Amino acid sequence: MAQAWFVRAGRDDEYAELDLGQGLIAVGWHLVSDLSSCHTKDAITKTVRASYPGVSGQTVTEYSIQLHVLRNIMEKGDLVILLRTNSPDVAIGEITGDYIYRPGPMANHARPVRWINAGVRRSEIGPELLDPPALSVIFRVNKSILLARLAELAGMKTPRPQKPKTVEDTTAPDVHVSAARETLTSNLNYARNLTSAGSHLEQLKVGLFEVPDVYRAAWVQAVAAIDHWVHQEVYDRMLRLSEDDKAPRPDRYQRFELSLGVLEQVQTGQLTKRAVLESELRAQLSFKTFQQPKSIQDAFGYVTDVADLWGRVAKILNEQSEVAASVSGKKIQDSLRDIVQRRN
Repeated sequence: MAQAWFVRAGRDDEYAELDLGQGLIAVGWHLVSDLSSCHTKDAITKTVRASYPGVSGQTVTEYSIQLHVLRNIMEKGDLVILLRTNSPDVAIGEITGDYIYRPGPMANHARPVRWINAGVRRSEIGPELLDPPALSVIFRVNKSILLARLAELAGMKTPRPQKPKTVEDTTAPDVHVSAARETLTSNLNYARNLTSAGSHLEQLKVGLFEVPDVYRAAWVQAVAAIDHWVHQEVYDRMLRLSEDDKAPRPDRYQRFELSLGVLEQVQTGQLTKRAVLESELRAQLSFKTFQQPKSIQDAFGYVTDVADLWGRVAKILNEQSEVAASVSGKKIQDSLRDIVQRRN
């Protein structure tokens, strides 16, 4: 056994019961046909591109790499760790066979797995599980220490490190991730950890703790994380727009108000355009909260002219999840309102 892989159980853990019950590790992308004859990444990319003609080239690359890993890179004897959104535990198993195509509305692409332990706490594995890649369904364990720890938890001998088949085939594409999004991921993971802590305390029936308060703290953290992210993302994007003369300017960006006094200071060289914009952005936006769907859409109006923001968000989520059931922009907005209400 040379490698180990994290695999998500899908949105709302829709694949978890299937995976654990039937001894599989399965992913969606239900529009992609049988990949049994696709022995290279190029062949898989061609199939994915034909299956999703409307998605971006970057998205096609991301889908193709992950399906290539499942189809061609994973090997018998590799460890797999099933991540469940709604559980504080992960499941550890061993891949026992080659790629399988399962016709149907979901979970079409799979590998057979012998599940060894379905109740391993994330804290037993280590901090690497606290900050996984935000958008990847499948990603490889790169640290030898973590690999050894997983083998120990699975009751296996520590595997000897081996070079992957090709590095570029098993790593995600080089995609720019903003500092704002990295902070958002970290803050949301902290909220998830609070939820996991509440779940463990609830199971232990520890009377010294008010478990509902722990859950409420998780909601507070999650809402604050979104609010902070929107502020930082809008700041950063507006500053980048101001420095790119060729980038199209959204209507609201062009109507952002600056006083004549600061404009004169820029003209006379007393202040730079960036310094003025940064100061004015914080002055005008810092007192606002961006938690409700309407306020979030208004904030992003400074950096994009997209009219149906939440419809676009739903489209991207549906593309990335690739399950038969899809979400709508309205459902996302309703869920966000519910989260804010629970926080209160």
